[in-house]
Amino acid sequence: MIKPWDKRALGVEDEKVGLRRGQNEADHDTEARGTLGETLVRDGMHHRIVAALAPTEGTWVRLLRELRDGDFSVSAPFSPSGDQPECIERVVASVRGGQRYTLLKGATGTGKTFVMAKVIAEVNRPTLVLCPNKTLVSQVARELRTYLPDNAVEMFFSFYDRYRPEAYLEATKTYIAKRASISSEFNALRHRATRALVERKDVCIVASVSCLYGLGMPRAYVESSRLWETGRAFGSAEELRGEVRELLFEEAATAEDVGPGDFFLDDSGAGELVLHVHPPSDPERSVLTFLNVGSGLEMRSESIYLYPARHHVCSRERVEKAAKSIERELLQQKAALRGRGDEAAADRLEEIVRGDLQLLRETGHCRGIENYSFHLSGRAAGSQPYTLLDWFDEDLLVVLDESHITIPQISAMYFGDRARKEKLVKHGFRLPSAMENRPLTSEEFWGSVSQTVFLSATPHAREKVWSSNAAREAGRPVEVPEMVIRPTFCLDPVISVHSKKDGVLEDVLRQLASQEERNEKTIILTVSKRDAEEMTTYLQEEGGVRCSYIHSDLNATERAQVLQNLQVGEISAVVGVNLLREGLDLPEVSLVLVLDADVMGFLRSETSLIQAVGRAARHREGRAVFYADQVTEAMATCIEETERRRSIQLEYNRANSLTPRTTRSSSMSSIFEIMGEDIQAEQRRISAFNSNSSRASSDEEIQIPHVELKEIAGVLPSAEEGLDLPEVSLVLVLDADVMGFLRSETSLIQAVGRAARHREGRAVFYADQVTEAMATCIEETERRRSIQLEYNRANSLTPRTTRSSSMSSIFEIMGEDIQAEQRRISAFNSNSSRASSDEEIRPHVELKEMAKELPRVPGIYMFNDEKGTHLYIGKASNLRSRLMSYFQGSRPSDLRARRMEAMLRKAVDIETIECQCESEALVMEAQFIKAHQPVFNILLKDDTRFPWVLLTEGSLSSLPKFTVAYDARGSRRAFGPFVSSQSCREILQKLESKFQIANARVAAKYASSSDAVQKYLNLVEEACAWLEQDEDHQIGSLADWIRLSDDMQRTMAVDRKSALRGLASDLGLESPPTRIEAFDCSHLQGGSNRAACVVFVDGEQRPRMSRTFELPDTGGDDYASMEGAVRQRFSGSAVLPSLIVIDGGAGQLAAALRGLEAAGVANDVPVCALAKRKEEVFVPGRRDPLDVDPDGPAGLLLREVRDAAHAHALRAHRKARSTRYGEPRLPDLPEAKRIDVEG
Repeated sequence: MIKPWDKRALGVEDEKVGLRRGQNEADHDTEARGTLGETLVRDGMHHRIVAALAPTEGTWVRLLRELRDGDFSVSAPFSPSGDQPECIERVVASVRGGQRYTLLKGATGTGKTFVMAKVIAEVNRPTLVLCPNKTLVSQVARELRTYLPDNAVEMFFSFYDRYRPEAYLEATKTYIAKRASISSEFNALRHRATRALVERKDVCIVASVSCLYGLGMPRAYVESSRLWETGRAFGSAEELRGEVRELLFEEAATAEDVGPGDFFLDDSGAGELVLHVHPPSDPERSVLTFLNVGSGLEMRSESIYLYPARHHVCSRERVEKAAKSIERELLQQKAALRGRGDEAAADRLEEIVRGDLQLLRETGHCRGIENYSFHLSGRAAGSQPYTLLDWFDEDLLVVLDESHITIPQISAMYFGDRARKEKLVKHGFRLPSAMENRPLTSEEFWGSVSQTVFLSATPHAREKVWSSNAAREAGRPVEVPEMVIRPTFCLDPVISVHSKKDGVLEDVLRQLASQEERNEKTIILTVSKRDAEEMTTYLQEEGGVRCSYIHSDLNATERAQVLQNLQVGEISAVVGVNLLREGLDLPEVSLVLVLDADVMGFLRSETSLIQAVGRAARHREGRAVFYADQVTEAMATCIEETERRRSIQLEYNRANSLTPRTTRSSSMSSIFEIMGEDIQAEQRRISAFNSNSSRASSDEEIQIPHVELKEIAGVLPSAEEGLDLPEVSLVLVLDADVMGFLRSETSLIQAVGRAARHREGRAVFYADQVTEAMATCIEETERRRSIQLEYNRANSLTPRTTRSSSMSSIFEIMGEDIQAEQRRISAFNSNSSRASSDEEIRPHVELKEMAKELPRVPGIYMFNDEKGTHLYIGKASNLRSRLMSYFQGSRPSDLRARRMEAMLRKAVDIETIECQCESEALVMEAQFIKAHQPVFNILLKDDTRFPWVLLTEGSLSSLPKFTVAYDARGSRRAFGPFVSSQSCREILQKLESKFQIANARVAAKYASSSDAVQKYLNLVEEACAWLEQDEDHQIGSLADWIRLSDDMQRTMAVDRKSALRGLASDLGLESPPTRIEAFDCSHLQGGSNRAACVVFVDGEQRPRMSRTFELPDTGGDDYASMEGAVRQRFSGSAVLPSLIVIDGGAGQLAAALRGLEAAGVANDVPVCALAKRKEEVFVPGRRDPLDVDPDGPAGLLLREVRDAAHAHALRAHRKARSTRYGEPRLPDLPEAKRIDVEG
């Protein structure tokens, strides 16, 4: 339905809007002379469309008049209290006074949602409320519906149950098709929202930031809708079916199959047809009756207005016009792809686009139609896409709830979407115009919004600055309205700081015992997910605490279950990280325990601490405990702010003789209600996952292995696979009351069944409560037992136990799996490359035979590969003895063993040179290594390039722990090196699994007892002994070393002169660059930054010319660091390179250009940037990357230069961290200070 007050919904665009959309006058004239010019008339529950077109107008004008005003009105059983009346008045005055940005600061539990509802009603304008996540969208919408019952409060967020976007992985050359499952419930909410925006003015949409993604055109949506009135005539059943299809409804097989967006035409009745149609926005389907009258059909049901089943719709004329435009772009892009020699991409693109065009022309829709929205909407290139914002009035009011989180989300959406689509376009999977289907940029969003209200308990500095500046521009008071008084008159929690030296675990257990006595709930906050899990395990096993952990690895169902268990009292504490802060209504919580409160970082920032403490603010006895050895600035600010609020609240309560009171949640199942949609989506996802249903064929989509299934198979008892084990008479089920798949009704019944073949079969459930799954299992088992007992009695039968058909049946059943696993482990341990095992062993035998024939004299030896390239050069006082030592096996503690083994796998020949004495051999070795640069001499020399597993030194304030580092020098215990950090992480996981030191670490970390510390130290020593003696931890590293040496050899084989000439050609330089300088940055958290500059002369690195810069702290802004480093390097310098290489993409390139401009040499030095992973080369003045082969000579040289800068920056980072970590943050300096200049 068309809103009389909304020009944009009708396509009624003034000059400003027309220019923004990129549409010209001719387009509007053509569209205006079409069929749509309709007036909405309310007629009871139905709507009537009346033609009303002004053919003389060149553009859409307001022809429609408003027949029913929609005013907001608040209905609540209470009136505003405390700070609420003043804040409502001030915010309303700011909005009415034209202030663009208004900030409302409100403490947790002060009724910000109620104030929001009052403000919306007072200003009486359509409102969009943006929330940071779907959970808060549901909660805020529910509360606003309570306060605005007579108005349209709808929700709008992503409609996917599960979603994997279309993508192309360049590293593996793998295309991943879009895989999505649309939730009919979520889709219905979106259609309800847009329908309300079309039909009404008193609309409040509560949305997530997904509303800023592209949505269909409002005008096309309304233009495509249909009014069917009673008595409407159709020429035939096919005409009726065709009109429904034009609304993009899909025809179902039967009436029972009709779901949202489907229809079915039943012509089986005598003399009549029945149409079953289910509009997506309606909870139920409609059944319409049509009678055969003469040569046609006549509708006998009540009038109905049908909207399209999808938001992306277009008229037939618009589709055909768009199809021609798509074909033109296809021809241009094919020519571009073939011009760069990519015939496969050109053919692929044509096949995809031609198929989509055929569907578009036939049905008006195709899979991935959003990728053609640029052509369908008629927008100009680079213009703003249509989003939910375009369905609102021009006087839209935007409210950002939890604005300190929502604003960064708005800024971040665009860039991730573009990066993914650039790859698809580059490799011929999409047209370049697909990138026009995108979310709004931050600039476009703020340019589309006239007035915004920020809501937050902990607003960021930017909200304060924006609102203050807006107030000054509007001539209004700058002071921010603040809500401190709660309607329940509860005070902010009392905060106490407990020293960690007094024993954290003992105090936590005392606090929890006290809470249990008072039947009050507790939240415990750790700094990592691992800490949360380990703390939960410790509290359950050592303290008998009824608690659960919650973090992002749990799905929606599990998170909701944990929170509901806390509400209803099944558990008394929840251990989490940062999911327990913004927005959740948990008045049962009276205590918040913050572990490691003095740790620096985001989770212990001022904002995070204030939000965490606020979780206990709804309880009259609210308290918070910070466990810390020092009071950080963030802690001090949190305590100061909390005390300030408490003093105001106390004074208010005393002055008005008020007593704090604790409320209950609006419903004991409120969390389930809030997260119900997430839960349903998760259940549908699991159901679809188990059934492995997908509309896409295997040809369309790459099937990714499901790791979850493998992990589940690893922990499920093999008994659940139907094995015959009559010898088993007892099944013990530990933690039977744990929620999840392994303790579901099905799993428990299957587990109990493992003892059903024994005459004395029994099962024991260990649990603190009887869950629903347990009760169902027990009930089903008793039902079966009663039937079996009755049958045995009636037939005088006695139970008996049988034996397995064979004592080796288990091995027979699992034989193939065991053999496959043994083969896999064998291949894994041997780390076979492409050659077979025979081919791998043969060189060792031949090399050993060569070594036996060598003389016992001094000399140098060279291991060569099949191409004659030197792999390793060494010297020996006795050539035969030294060479034979390579084939006698290495001690496990030999840190060089794996690299030497990798070298031997590649070697096919040994070359020797005899010398007169050992000193001559030493000199000759050095000369040969310098001349040939053998790859394994480099790999064996520079251990700082590779990660190690280190055992850190313990101190009075910290415990020793295993960690990963790149420099083992000075470390008492080092294991490695390994070629990647992933290998090191696997080692750490094995240590945890083998020695189970998690509980010991928690006890030693938080307990005051020295016994716990000693126990942990003993376990650490055992783990070290295992690392030193057992070779299992070396699994997987050999193949990595071989691959790494191959890459290094390929890079070293590059002809430098040829590479420099190719580089000049690719970058458009007049001559090959003789001096190349490369820059990279590495920043320290809470400290100064480090930037590196390395120099290559004639294609060779000159290490003594490398430089390191110390820069002011930029808060992690790498762009500012790059700009500062380049500016410092070239300010006042007379030495300029032939080429500058920047480690990064287009953003880092722009920052470097700013630095060159500040140094006054912007036009004097060529510069380019090389992005990691994509290996794309960017140059100034060009939006797209250059077409440089990353594996060609020029590309390999660029990568070597870039990587050298990165390695130098990392070394500077580590050096600074080892000497300065933990020092106070440096003040901002006007200029960077150069340090550590070598050469």
